[in-house]
Amino acid sequence: MLKRVKCYLATLGYQDDGLNDELIKLCIDMAAEEICNFCNLDRVPKGLYYTWMQRSAGKFLGTKYWNGGFTETDAPAESVTVGDVKVDFAADDPSTKKFSDLAKDLSNAGESEMLRYRKLVW
Repeated sequence: MLKRVKCYLATLGYQDDGLNDELIKLCIDMAAEEICNFCNLDRVPKGLYYTWMQRSAGKFLGTKYWNGGFTETDAPAESVTVGDVKVDFAADDPSTKKFSDLAKDLSNAGESEMLRYRKLVW
């Protein structure tokens, strides 16, 4: 699954440097646990493989984003002062919001697919 998630992240524009493998593995485990808990199953069904992959990628991107790991998504400078060097950044940059929305959407991917595999537990 690690290789698939890394490949999927590459299609989203993330360049893997090999330093985040442990974090990606953690996100894979977290996504698997969420799916299993939602469906009341012991393991992720084969039919939810791509949902698992998307959720894992979303969790990874969200974690990196909220920890400040993506400097290229920082908001653009809104104003710059040369004397004593002051830079103010735009608070609501559309590209930052798009990235945040993408991570959130991926983290919640496959809700309707997961309903097909959900078991009732008494």
